[in-house]
Amino acid sequence: MFYVMSSRMGQLQIALAGWNLTGLPLVGKAPTYWAAAGFTDDVGLYYFVPLLSRLLNWPLEKSLDLFLGGATLLGVLGAGWFLALAFRTVRARAVTALGLTLLVAQALRVSDLYVLLLFTLAPAAAFIVWAEKTKPRLGWAWMAALPLGILYGYANRVRSQSGMAALLLLGSWLALTDRFPRRAKYAAVALVLAGMAVPRAHFGSMEKARDAFLESHIPGFEAKKIQHPIWHNIYIGLGYLPNPYGLSYSDTVAANRVKAVAPEVAYCSAEYEKVLKRETILFARQHPGFVAETLAAKMARVLWLVFLYANLGLLYLPFVRPPPRLWMPFIPAALFTALPGILVMPEKTYLFGLLSLSVVFGLAMIGYRLEKPGDPFAAWGRRSPAPKTPSRLDRVG
Repeated sequence: MFYVMSSRMGQLQIALAGWNLTGLPLVGKAPTYWAAAGFTDDVGLYYFVPLLSRLLNWPLEKSLDLFLGGATLLGVLGAGWFLALAFRTVRARAVTALGLTLLVAQALRVSDLYVLLLFTLAPAAAFIVWAEKTKPRLGWAWMAALPLGILYGYANRVRSQSGMAALLLLGSWLALTDRFPRRAKYAAVALVLAGMAVPRAHFGSMEKARDAFLESHIPGFEAKKIQHPIWHNIYIGLGYLPNPYGLSYSDTVAANRVKAVAPEVAYCSAEYEKVLKRETILFARQHPGFVAETLAAKMARVLWLVFLYANLGLLYLPFVRPPPRLWMPFIPAALFTALPGILVMPEKTYLFGLLSLSVVFGLAMIGYRLEKPGDPFAAWGRRSPAPKTPSRLDRVG
């Protein structure tokens, strides 16, 4: 049902084999060598999916479906719950159910790690809509910042910055809302930071044990920080448009460029990233017009996708006029989640966080409109009133 790129599936198999042989997570074992699991990627996937496979005695494919499918289901159910609390009419809830069902269908097509952005962002966005629409008594709800910090910290380990996007959304709302006193806001920030320290310490401990094992089994092994490459993706993203510079969206293009400039540099190492950062900036200085045209084309594609996924919600926006504390937190989160599409490629995979935000925001505006007097769909689902029978006085008159 859900799938990941073939390279990730291969790394998952290596991670599971290494864990089974050594009892240590994040140690990878290929047929002919030992390695750190999840090389060039965020390591969380190579911990949680093998963990499920070991605990349930399931094959990796089934464990992957459980992990990604569970994240998708929880994200959609959380968003649906808060939107259903915010909008009580049958019409609004029916539209919400339809919109979130279509979002799930898109998640199945996008698949891979990108569904984590739906899991983190959709419920957070729907919570803001509910809180500003119904003005509930939140009381000690700021205490939820601790588990949220833990949850989003782990999400960051699976898909880079997936938790940070949600924290940016909720943090912007927290700064604007009057639902909490200032002391509670400060306490919430402190609890988030404390919560995020938990997965950092957890993975730090596992990575330390992994590196110690690899040092004892690989001559000359040097522990390196494993993370998703950034400048590698930005460089190949310059090939979005047809060009005479030999640029295209291919890993080989970036690898060949580094090999031509610094052949001794290892693939996706820290030095590799420095070389591509330098080459990207140099290319932008040499060809500013082409870079500007490329960025403009990507931004146009991003805006079209936002309009497509928010659809009627954006058209209703001038009529609904929601309170600023509802729509303003979406702006920094939307800009943040749009960056991968603008800097790399404006594909639905990279933009799935932004698209999830667009769906929730669009459903919220539609919900507001359906509950607003004068709504063009106000008669939908209602029976026409029976004609008034004239009274005796009416007949006499």
